[in-house]
Amino acid sequence: MTTGTSYTVVSNDGTCSSAASASFVNAVQLSTPVAPILSVVNATICSGERAIFQINGAANNIVTYSINGGSDQTVTLSAAGVATVEVVSSMVLVSIELLNISNGNCSLAISDVASVTVQPCSIPKGISPNGDNLNDELDLSFYNIEKLDIFNRYGTKVYSKSNYENEWRGQSDNGNELPDGTYYYVIDFTDLETKTGWIYINREHK
Repeated sequence: MTTGTSYTVVSNDGTCSSAASASFVNAVQLSTPVAPILSVVNATICSGERAIFQINGAANNIVTYSINGGSDQTVTLSAAGVATVEVVSSMVLVSIELLNISNGNCSLAISDVASVTVQPCSIPKGISPNGDNLNDELDLSFYNIEKLDIFNRYGTKVYSKSNYENEWRGQSDNGNELPDGTYYYVIDFTDLETKTGWIYINREHK
């Protein structure tokens, strides 16, 4: 039988048939939605950056969620069954909880939580590598850095270091001292978004 179709039933014993008939509609069978999969793009971000949560499930399902225990919100999964929720927060921890999923006919109560840690991520604006042991190097040892690149004002790369911690003291890749002035960095983290900015070298003793 085809769901949602009307049928007429006639009784027949092989020799004669009943004049009476009946019709009925086959009931639509409803399915319970499947709980979606929740994940985070980056488990740690810098303050002011976006915490990005990804939800994977069935196409066009509607998911109800809350951020940090706030009011309920909804997002509709795409035709590919994917949705992202982006949050900018200065809180130390950003959490999302999935509460319910609906396929338009049935709904399912769920409880799935994911969190993102927010760090200050302050990068020094200058170094003074003059041998006084005060701010002599760019110390980023408290981060997990995949690679650091330093460029001069003309856009030429002058220094590069993978798995960087605190090795740059204003020198070029060949070990020569770079002139005092403004330089630009690109920092690729293992657990944060790539960060760019400027830093000043000043070797003058005060």
